[in-house]
Amino acid sequence: MQSRINRDLSVLFALGLAIAGANFFVGERQRTQEEVRDRATLLMDVLNVTRDYTNEEVRALLAYDAAGSFHPQSVPSYAARRITSEMLARPEYSGYSLRESVLAAMNPDNLADAWEVELIRRFKASMPAGGYDLAHLPRTTTFRGEGKDEVLVVASPIVVPPPEFGCLHCHGARAAAPQGMLTAYPAAAAFGWVPGTVVGADVVTVPFALASERLRGRLLTLLLSLLAVFTLQFAALNRMLTGLLLRPLSNAAAAARRLSLGEPQEDLPEGVPGEFGVLHAAINRLRRSTAKALDLVRLGDDSQDPP
Repeated sequence: MQSRINRDLSVLFALGLAIAGANFFVGERQRTQEEVRDRATLLMDVLNVTRDYTNEEVRALLAYDAAGSFHPQSVPSYAARRITSEMLARPEYSGYSLRESVLAAMNPDNLADAWEVELIRRFKASMPAGGYDLAHLPRTTTFRGEGKDEVLVVASPIVVPPPEFGCLHCHGARAAAPQGMLTAYPAAAAFGWVPGTVVGADVVTVPFALASERLRGRLLTLLLSLLAVFTLQFAALNRMLTGLLLRPLSNAAAAARRLSLGEPQEDLPEGVPGEFGVLHAAINRLRRSTAKALDLVRLGDDSQDPP
């Protein structure tokens, strides 16, 4: 019986360990995904705020002159890239990336790859009839890669703002673009922009592998802790069951067996607490009653013997 109880307890503890681990993993992975998504969203917010600040505060200070001078510091996208690149160069942002991917670029580094082209096309296809609200642009979240290469990608469309934002000064007709910009970017192709159209996408990539590794570490710590607790509980329950149930039950069963076979039997201890004390007392009374009955039978047999 003890081996069966130990087996059943082991199965219950293993099942509890599996359920606890699965629930923890599902909940923690969801929380980890939300944390990584928040970091990516924060980076995108920094990008947009930098653009707005540059357009509202810096652009007017670096106005283009008649000679067609070009100050990249006055370009919102340039300022956003400079600030975010400085931030992403820190060790704590290792593996992070932020791209302004466009279908036709001034800087070839910003030219969209095949996956980004498809992303931009989806933003174009999902544009509402009245156009996107520049203050509340949609954002998509996607996981790419597996294992150590798994990353979370947050993307938002780049929509050409109204003319008062000044973007068309460089991205309108090529002939009207500052000569300094054409000199700096001789392969520039981002011209003919129309306000309200989608020309690209902001793409923030955040590594998820490190977060997953930390999640697995927390899961391992939890499972080892639960295993230690379950082991202590198993030992305590096993000792308690042996002392309070199995050993007294075994003693009572052995006494009843000897009594049924007529073998010599000493009284069981009656000071045992609980139901086993009652059982021991009953067996003792039965043993004494049986002994008296046998003695009477023997006396009867002796009196009937011939002289």
